Amino acid sequence: MRADFFGFLPSENGENNRNALQRAVDTCADVEIELPGIYDFEGTLYIPSGRHLHFAPGTVLRRIPEKGGKNGYCMINKGAFTGETNEDISVDGLTLEANGVESAAALSVDILDELAEQGEDALNAYFDHTILGLRGQLAFLYVKGLRVTNFTLNDLFRLIGTNGTGKPISAGEI
Repeated sequence: MRADFFGFLPSENGENNRNALQRAVDTCADVEIELPGIYDFEGTLYIPSGRHLHFAPGTVLRRIPEKGGKNGYCMINKGAFTGETNEDISVDGLTLEANGVESAAALSVDILDELAEQGEDALNAYFDHTILGLRGQLAFLYVKGLRVTNFTLNDLFRLIGTNGTGKPISAGEI
């Protein structure tokens, strides 16, 4: 099923696109992102078992910082939070622009202290969306039959360097 049927469009804002893609993934086993363009994306996509996402050439997912400053993963399997094993998940052709947005799953002592000062509700809200120690734009844990193919992270060099090339680093070069 085409994701644009759910409202996933280059012209939409990051929150609307995340909600549209989540509806598509929750509803359909095979989700096609076919319209070329840059799709703003805010938040995390939670992928259940038996889901296959295919991004056509010319489609770019651009991370947008979340309101409130909590930047979780771009994509994660649903079972990662429950300890249940998901099965048969694939992501093909994804070109991701992190846009300076890092997964905030690895907490510094300063951030942890700040959350603790805000109280138990602040800590619980943070950990409802992250898994301590699991860090990455695409984060998968407890998955059998995971396939990520033709994945490119366009601006990883902003975060870790260019290795002297000045060009984006693809997943195959890491």
